[in-house]
Amino acid sequence: MRYILCIIICFISTMIVPSNGYTAFLKGNSLYQEKEYREALQSYNLINKKGRATWYNMGSCYFSLKKYPRAIACWRKAQKNASYKELSRIEKNITQAYEKLDHKISGPIISFTEKMVSGISLGTLQMMFLLFWFTFFISLYWLKRKRKLVCVVLLFINCFLFLFVLSKYSVTMKQKGIVLESVDIFVGPDTHYYKLGTLQPADEFEVLKTQKKWYKIKRAQKIGWALAADNIEII
Repeated sequence: MRYILCIIICFISTMIVPSNGYTAFLKGNSLYQEKEYREALQSYNLINKKGRATWYNMGSCYFSLKKYPRAIACWRKAQKNASYKELSRIEKNITQAYEKLDHKISGPIISFTEKMVSGISLGTLQMMFLLFWFTFFISLYWLKRKRKLVCVVLLFINCFLFLFVLSKYSVTMKQKGIVLESVDIFVGPDTHYYKLGTLQPADEFEVLKTQKKWYKIKRAQKIGWALAADNIEII
């Protein structure tokens, strides 16, 4: 489960790891295999623009160091633009990390929508958006010619494209975070406000708004404010 993606790296590393951090990436892999996890993390952190392989491997290092919330945070970051197969592996890893923490899981680790739109790049999304408008105007053309069957087929394709693009947009734009250490939640963006409760390590939430050093967050249909600090990581 917690192995380094060495096989894949041989032929697609230049696509998922920036060239200026390639040496640091390989060094990190080597240190991981030698079970020098802290040194491996130091090497990975030298990479300015981390790809999904780097985040995945960092998650494996943190897992080996028994820092499970940080491992989950890295694997969540590795989800971005991951393929369906990679998502399945990430989902299994995160599940094991939650089990180590005795953390109750409510709902799927990775939603059906996230799996459906996995691996779709921005360029592909733009092409689908253009195809949506193309099929829309073509359907209007055939509607004027009273070809109803053709119009129905084109409109069906249009609806599918629209829902797919909308799903990808919602997954991409939604900002989430994870608790690394216990954090208090307040009614407003200040510690003088009423305390709603405390989030525990590995609790995940949606970020609704950022105000100075505070995050307005949503978790389990409850909304509150958390102080942006080292015990919270945006994923």
